[in-house]
Amino acid sequence: MKKAFLLSIVFTIASIAVSLFFKSLVASIFPKTSLALFFTAIDIVGIFMLLFIGFRASMAVAYNKGTDAAQILGIFRLAVFAVSVIGFLSSLALTALSDFSVSALYLFLLFASFGFYTYFSNQLSMYRLYADINATTLLEPIAALAWFALLYYTFLIHSFDVLFLSSIFGLASISVYIFVRKNRLYGEPPFLRISLDEGTRSFIKNSILGGMEFVFGMLIIYLAVLFVGYEFSLEILGDFQVVVKSFFMYFIAIFIFPIVKFILPELSHLVSQKEFDGIRKLNGFAFRYALFSGAAVFLLCLFFSSFVISRLFGESYMLAANALTTLSIAIFFVSMNTYQVAVLKSLDRFFLSMIVRACGSVLFPFFAFLTHYISPTLTGVSVALVLSYASMACISYYFSRRELRNIKGDI
Repeated sequence: MKKAFLLSIVFTIASIAVSLFFKSLVASIFPKTSLALFFTAIDIVGIFMLLFIGFRASMAVAYNKGTDAAQILGIFRLAVFAVSVIGFLSSLALTALSDFSVSALYLFLLFASFGFYTYFSNQLSMYRLYADINATTLLEPIAALAWFALLYYTFLIHSFDVLFLSSIFGLASISVYIFVRKNRLYGEPPFLRISLDEGTRSFIKNSILGGMEFVFGMLIIYLAVLFVGYEFSLEILGDFQVVVKSFFMYFIAIFIFPIVKFILPELSHLVSQKEFDGIRKLNGFAFRYALFSGAAVFLLCLFFSSFVISRLFGESYMLAANALTTLSIAIFFVSMNTYQVAVLKSLDRFFLSMIVRACGSVLFPFFAFLTHYISPTLTGVSVALVLSYASMACISYYFSRRELRNIKGDI
């Protein structure tokens, strides 16, 4: 697991590089208004599908506790179908009430392709197919780029439609790839009548709590966006959105998401097998990893943020450098918090994990106004975010250690 976990960092960096190349390519071909429309549509669909990150954790925990995979996937199929339909209808209403104009057919196909991709990719974590998780991370942007090149340069589809088609076909291709790879070891169960026994009821409850926990986790950064927009000028909001938030989310994708993809399923397996020595070793690995990732990101930002920002965005964005360097300190706390929340989930303490994230969302406004009173700058907002993530790390540390002691003394 640890080898796949560390390799995932390399795969994620490569994936981001391919994604940036794809964005640069289409930016040289299509006008900014068309790209804004396309990426907004992708974001809308993606937001609905991100709710299933909570399902990923609950699926792994339920499966390792012995709940029938057919029952888990039966419930998950219904959830994906329901959210896809609700999301599609909501998107149609949004386009009807605004100037945001996207074909209903493309919206339908986007939700369908995202739905299939989400359904199959979540199974990779449930079954702990780590090599396929890494492969999918890299293949996803490559598939979109390959379909775009085929449709644009070979079939000469030069209209705006090629952006949607390449994304739809790309996700569909990855879904087929995952299905074929997964079916080598774990076949797709038939549609069965769902039995609401204790295991499935616990799975449904944990899935809901996991979704709420993810929403609270994402809410902090968006509260920061609202705060900057309220207290500062549009130009400073641009610094935060274009530079600070973007790079922070890249760092999270590289260093934090692997904890969710790899360590959480492994922790769940260790807990189900009562391998407490393995948990103790994983605790040490997680702390060393948090120190390494936090120090690496901070030093990278400290010495290179100004250079990178000036080259990529120009001198007008240079005020964002100090704010980004300050916010990079939070990566250590985000890493520790994510691991400790994973411990809570593996112990079936989904409610406590949700409480941890909710505390961060509640504390951020307090820290934001406090730091703004002391230092009314964008860097002050970064300090408030660091304090919020540090608070969550402390709270989750207390809960995780307490719950571990409850099942196996002081480990």
